[in-house]
Amino acid sequence: MRAIKKHAILNSIFISGFILLILFLMFYRHSFVSTFSLLITAALIYLIWAYLYHHFDKSLNSMIILEYVLTALLVIIILTGFIT
Repeated sequence: MRAIKKHAILNSIFISGFILLILFLMFYRHSFVSTFSLLITAALIYLIWAYLYHHFDKSLNSMIILEYVLTALLVIIILTGFIT
């Protein structure tokens, strides 16, 4: 609970960014290129947020980075299957 209060601004920016991306996905859902670029943007926001969160928390290591990168790639692969 303390970590959530500690990173409240970072979490607020992250949630706001994803709400905007969901709105953009709703408007551009008929164009594969636009939807795919928005998915890549969402994955990059996720990776930046994860990096900053663990950097500020002083718990950043290579295994955490690898976990977040693989999670982002898996989500991109799964969601790309839904939009094709």
